[in-house]
Amino acid sequence: MKTTIKPIRTFTLIALFVSAGIAGCSSSNVGSTAEEMADPSLVASIGDQKLTIEEFESRYARSVGDRDLAAKDSLETYEEFLDRYVDFRLKVLYAQDLGLESDAGINAEINGYRDQLARPYLLEKEIMDPILLDMYEKEKELVDASHILIRAGTASTPEELEAAETKLTAIRDSIVTGGADFGEMAFTHSDDPSARGNRLGSKGRLGFFGSGRMVKGFEDAAYETPVDSVSRVFRTQFGFHILYVHEKRPRYQDLYVSHIATRDGLRGLDDTTTAEQRINDLYKRLQNGEDFKELALNHSEDMESRPSGGQLGKLSYTTPGAEPFREQVFALKNPGDFTEIVQTTYGYHIFYLDEIEPVKTFEESYDRLKNAASRLPRVQRAEDAMADKVLEEVGFTVDTTLVMDILNGLAFNTNGVQNIAADSMAMTVLTLADSAYTFKQLVDYAETASIPFNPDRTVMVNYTIDKYLKDQALDIEAARLESTDAEFGRIMEEFKEGLLLFKLMEDSVWTAAAQDTAGLMAYHSPRADSFWFSDRHRIISFRSRNDSLLLDVQSKVEDMGLLSVINMVNEDTTNTIRVDTTFIAENNNSVFDKAINTAKGEFTAPEFNSGSYIMMVNDGIDKSRQKTFDEARSEVVNAYQAILEAELLERLRARYKVHTNKALLIQAFAEEKKNQSDFVPIDSPMGSMN
Repeated sequence: MKTTIKPIRTFTLIALFVSAGIAGCSSSNVGSTAEEMADPSLVASIGDQKLTIEEFESRYARSVGDRDLAAKDSLETYEEFLDRYVDFRLKVLYAQDLGLESDAGINAEINGYRDQLARPYLLEKEIMDPILLDMYEKEKELVDASHILIRAGTASTPEELEAAETKLTAIRDSIVTGGADFGEMAFTHSDDPSARGNRLGSKGRLGFFGSGRMVKGFEDAAYETPVDSVSRVFRTQFGFHILYVHEKRPRYQDLYVSHIATRDGLRGLDDTTTAEQRINDLYKRLQNGEDFKELALNHSEDMESRPSGGQLGKLSYTTPGAEPFREQVFALKNPGDFTEIVQTTYGYHIFYLDEIEPVKTFEESYDRLKNAASRLPRVQRAEDAMADKVLEEVGFTVDTTLVMDILNGLAFNTNGVQNIAADSMAMTVLTLADSAYTFKQLVDYAETASIPFNPDRTVMVNYTIDKYLKDQALDIEAARLESTDAEFGRIMEEFKEGLLLFKLMEDSVWTAAAQDTAGLMAYHSPRADSFWFSDRHRIISFRSRNDSLLLDVQSKVEDMGLLSVINMVNEDTTNTIRVDTTFIAENNNSVFDKAINTAKGEFTAPEFNSGSYIMMVNDGIDKSRQKTFDEARSEVVNAYQAILEAELLERLRARYKVHTNKALLIQAFAEEKKNQSDFVPIDSPMGSMN
């Protein structure tokens, strides 16, 4: 199933200790036998922290994607991961003991991340995902139904609602018990204008539809009503409905279709053949083996699709307008098949099956479903229902009279309110749970939120207050996610641990190494002959916004010599040309590759690159030589950091008494391994070769 969250993470627990390449401790430095463990059922112990096989599996599976993938890895890979994970836990534990959890910067970043993540996570998991899964399941089936509507809008009085429901109940009774024809009753009584037309919707007949085409309540009733049955009376925002379900059938896979079309009235007056004659001729040519695309390209009279060989694109069974030819097209079974001649109001057609779109999993369909659902009112209704539940739980008060008193006599429009006294702005106008909200907070919200203008000030104020309350209620629900949702709690815990690790490494290793010049020099001195430049091409590049200036430079080099021209360019105070020297050992898919592949002293032609023109000359080979300390400094820093990190881990292993039981890893993902058809026991001779 699609993961319910796709947060933007600066780093995570898994990413830090796996992809960063943090050195793992070896078995010679860490206890590796069950006898050394206080509890042989544990994979590792780090101080008072215990790592079970179940937690190891969970951590490892998240690092590779899922448990099935994890089960395919080797025992050696599990052991390497355990070493890295133990190192990670050691550093986090030490950071906690140092009190880094109270660091103001870390807490600010944690709070910012929570604020960024919590509400999208809540809405996606609790609102969007259930809707999408419901849509996906309903997409597997199509429903052919008729309906009758008795209108009753959201502004209807209780008496009007009761009258509408009573009327529709009587209509339903006439159909179910009295034998009245559903279509005739729809034609006579339905408030849907299409019921009295002669196209889709006539006599209430909607034809086949699938998920996402109707409002949620209507869709639910259609799918839950058996074939040849009348639904219960149900209500949507449009009024009261009943449905009659004619048929249900499995959803057809979407098709990619082309066609050849002919129609009368498109040819010259001297052409005596009819559209029907022309299509019959083309059909015979297809039967004789001629290429459909060629015939469409040369003879189809649909000028829009003709240039592409008749391509119409993707066609769904429920695509509006496809009814006249739908059954013939969806009867095609294999790409390359074509229909018999089909007549529509447009003319005559032969349809050709290009491709059948494969059935997609929920995960593969997720983005498409989400895009479709985002336009449906059911999403907002679900959010409102969640907010209303929170409001009922925590309690709220609203002083609408005070709000109206403050606004009395003031301009209130789409640009907000103006000229309100400071004491009025500070007045409490509503409470929610234990929090009070001022008139200013309400005004600030109204000025940034999407509030539709209404000339009736009372309606607009009530709408704004209701929207504001719901918005705050969702924030309340999001704020308690860490205690109500285990997955979200884990995400936040991993983010905090990642920050602690980053802070510890920055303070104890990275910055310490970079700033310890004496230590760096002491490391470099006995190893100076380990740091060398290889043979490198010396490339001189000239840059300018005007390519003619570069050509002038080339001519001057021929007259004055390269060094003289470089000095002249560098002394030019107008800075119209920039000169740089770049050392390149080998081709690296950069702009300098062209210069590498030229002879010494040869210029490349000016070319546009990164906003300006560049011209290069190969100035020969800079021979291999030993690097100075400054030239080798970045490499020395990296090596010195590794030493400091190893020393830190050695101290932490002694401090927290680390022990591991790698023999237990043989049991990792045992259930998944059994279910894999190519399962080889991990402790067998074949398994050890993984």
